[in-house]
Order: sequence, then C-alpha cells, then structure tokens
Amino acid sequence: YTLATFFNYHLKQYPGMDFKIIGTDIDKESIKVAQNGVYRYSEIKSIPSVYIKDNWQKGTGVISHFVKIKKHIKEKCTFKEMNLIHPEPIQNEKFDVIFCRNVFIYFKSELIHKIVNNFKNKLHKRGLLFTGLSESLNSLEINKITLAPSVYSFDRHSPIPSIKSEPILQDPIKKSIIPNPIRVLAVDDSSSILKLLTKVFNDDKDFLLVGTAKNGIEAAEFLKTNKVDAMTLDIHMPEMDGVEYLKQHFTKDHPNVVVISSASREDARYAQKTLKYGALDFVEKPALNNLIERAEEIKSKIKMSFLNSTSSLSNIDESFNKNFVINDPESKIRIFLANYSDKEKLKKTIASFKGNQPPIGIFFQGNENYLDIIKDEFNWSQNIEVFDKDIKLECNKIYLCDLSVHFDSFKTHIENYKKSISVFGYLNDIIASKIFSLNQTQILVEDANDPKLEYQNKINDIFPWTSVAHVGTEYLAKD
Repeated sequence: YTLATFFNYHLKQYPGMDFKIIGTDIDKESIKVAQNGVYRYSEIKSIPSVYIKDNWQKGTGVISHFVKIKKHIKEKCTFKEMNLIHPEPIQNEKFDVIFCRNVFIYFKSELIHKIVNNFKNKLHKRGLLFTGLSESLNSLEINKITLAPSVYSFDRHSPIPSIKSEPILQDPIKKSIIPNPIRVLAVDDSSSILKLLTKVFNDDKDFLLVGTAKNGIEAAEFLKTNKVDAMTLDIHMPEMDGVEYLKQHFTKDHPNVVVISSASREDARYAQKTLKYGALDFVEKPALNNLIERAEEIKSKIKMSFLNSTSSLSNIDESFNKNFVINDPESKIRIFLANYSDKEKLKKTIASFKGNQPPIGIFFQGNENYLDIIKDEFNWSQNIEVFDKDIKLECNKIYLCDLSVHFDSFKTHIENYKKSISVFGYLNDIIASKIFSLNQTQILVEDANDPKLEYQNKINDIFPWTSVAHVGTEYLAKD
C-alpha cells in the first residue's frame, strides 16, 4: 500500500500511465491482514504526510486507533499466498519491476539462483529486480547487469544514468530548509548587546555570526556584499531605526528577521510595526543575568523562522479529524508552547476543534510585555485574554501566557487537570524543565527537530504540527 500511494502521487505527472501491484507472502494470516487493509494508526504515522493525505481513513469510537486504506488505493493492489520456490500463483503474470527485499537472507545460494531465474522469466523487457541492500547477487552465476546498488536487469547493457532533477516538495506541507550553520547579522547600536549576541551565537555550532551593524544603513550596506540567512534587529537606532529599515529594505528574498527590543510598553508597540513590515518574531534583549534563558529563546525563534516563513499551512489530518466528544472539559486543558511565528499554525489548529472545549493555555517565551499585541494579532478568536493569576479558567477560552512569568501560577490552577501539551518548534531546556514538572500529561512535540535523547523517553510522541489537534483531542476524549 505504501508503494501504491507513492506511485499514485508521482505518476500524476504522467497522464494515462496506470499501475497495479501484486503482493505475495507464504503466510496466510499476513495475506488476510493485507487484504483487509486495516492497520493501527501508530503503524502509518511515520509515513511522509504527502502519502498519507487522502489515502487513509481513520476509524471512530472503539476503532479510533485504526486506519483503513481507501478504495482508490486498495483496488490497485492484489495479494496472493505464494512460496517463492513454487511461483504458480503468478505464472500468467509479467512485471516491469519486482521487489524482493530482505528475503534472500533466509535462503541458500542454490535456492536464490532458482528464485532469481524465475524472476528473470517474469520480467518484461528492460524490467528491474530490486533486492535488499545487504543481499548482493554478484556471486550468482547468472547473466545480469548491476544498474545500481541492489538493482538488477537481465537485458540492459549499461547502468542507469544518474538523472539530476529538482526534488518534489512535500505537499501540502512545504518545509523550508534550515541552513547549517545559520549565518547571522546582528544589528544593534549598543556595543554591550552586540557583545552578548556574539557570545550567544559563537557558543553554538548551529550558528555563525558573520557581522554586526549599528543601524539600518550599515545593515543594508553589509547585505550587499555578504551572505546572511537571519538578522537580529534592534528597534531604536540612530540614522535608521528598525521599523524604517524594514519599510525600505525588506523583500521576499531578505534574510529572516527576529526583532530584539527592550521590555518597555513603547517598544512593544514598535515591535508590532516591525511584524507588519516583515519581521517574523520578537524577543526581549538579553542581559548578563538572563543570558542563558534569552539565548535559548533567540536561537529557537531564529530556527523556527525558517520552518514558518514558507510553510503552506494545510491540515493533512482533516480526513482523520472525527468528532470526538470531550466529556467534563472543565477538568481538562490543552497547553501549547509556541513562538509568535507559529500564529498561523495555532490559528488553524484551534479552528479545527469542535464542540465544547477545555480551556487552552498558549505559552510564549520572552514575550510578557507583548501579550496584548499578540492578543490583537490573534483577532480570529473572541474568547481570548491575557492570563492573570487570579483568573478562573473557563471552557472555550484561550489564555495567553509568558512561560517564565506565568507558568508557576498557571500550574497551580491545573494541578488536577488532565493535560494535553503540544510543543511547536524546538523542545529546549527551559520548556522541558517546565512541562516535565506536570502530572497527568500527554506531551506531543512537533517534528521540527529531534529532541535530546534524555527527553525522548519523557514525551509521548513526535508528530507533524498538523496532527496535534487530532491526537490531543483523542487523548482528552478518553475517560
């Protein structure tokens, strides 16, 4: 079925070309399972999303953990019980491609020779035989040509030419590639801030500080002759401030911009303007007493700016999102940890929730004085407010929080709640220390990166962001 979804996707580029697949196994039960076409969702979730979308149907109720292959894929596939030594079930068939992978390791060489001869007679002219990477046929005394590692033909006379083509991007989720290292230009009129930023980036192999500038004019000149992937940008600078710089110089080809500003309310309003003119996120300026925490925030937000800057935010799991009913929502809660640049992901995720919903807490890092701005930007929901320690959490409401300021008081409100936690972006040490202190939790992490090994046994799963709504709802619906 995976092969069928692959062909179904790629052969759309060649109208009129169809395919059929015959799968065989010596085991009757394996054939029955394949013919049934029903599997646990956990067995398919690692398949690239482009091949899952529109091809699988998720069950509901007591079978909600299962998926079923859809008819348009299933009808392409036939399954037969067959012993490779006695291939009578396919005696009237001819194939363009035969996959026999990780099977020959169970046979002696004389039987492998017999099976390969049978395959040879079943291939169309210029047909291909694929074996497992560790199953070389080079020692077999049979006329063949090795076209590529573990790829063989019996009537070709030269290897398959290497064809360079543009990679086909996953659709609907197009993830931009994070440069390694990320080349950063730091723009700030404060020499002390530039020194701190230099330390932040020089201490991390994922980043390379390629230059500094004291104002927007210097930054624009630097970009004319230097390759830069991301820029940290101050707001208040002489000659040309951050807002004016973005108005004049930001284009679709400009390096990703994360604004670094002071904690004042005035700067928060200026930061809102920079978002209008192209900045992707903002964070408070680091100081010596909070350098470690701010460094994590700055680096995470720069990395996430690449994942969020060009994403096509379509939900691959819409066909899976059945209407689970969350009973007693007042005793449950959803928690999201995100960056400002995740706002479209958050919007799309929250919009997919149906029916009476538990409270939702959204935590940002380093954005305490910007929460009112974020509330204004999140104008797609009427039931949204900035969290206060004296607030009573209500169903169907969204609470905006700063991770370092509000988490501990928020935690006291939800001590006895059942919690579904979703981390958009990077599970850094600060976030991890907070969420791992909670009980009764499901912890889902976006597949933006691989969490540290020490965290992997503490989280429930890693998913595309498009899956967290469905998986979280399913968890909260269980009593």
